[in-house]
Amino acid sequence: MAIEPKLDIIGAALADPSRSRILCELMDGRAFTNKELVCAAEVSPQTTSAHLKQLEVASLTASLRSGQHVYHWVASADVARVLEGLATLSPTDHLSRPGQIATDTQRARSCYNHIAVSSAS
Repeated sequence: MAIEPKLDIIGAALADPSRSRILCELMDGRAFTNKELVCAAEVSPQTTSAHLKQLEVASLTASLRSGQHVYHWVASADVARVLEGLATLSPTDHLSRPGQIATDTQRARSCYNHIAVSSAS
């Protein structure tokens, strides 16, 4: 019997736009509270908590309770590299208005402890 990676778990975690927004918010390398991630996810606090649980079950994020707050972050540099790689494959036509010429600053994005500049114009 062949042992196969459970890519479906990762795929399911990435499939929801709200979870993707949460991961993008976490990609700057900081830890965020549930409340901060509610704004990024654009859903209710309860839904955000469910999304965060699914991301942690998929080993994409980690968390730590400190007092009244729970802090979440990207689970590892390896996860950040994979997410960054997937981001290069995703469509970017929604990132600028048609006919708009993007400046270098507009093409720059924060990527887990460094700034990466897109080579696409």
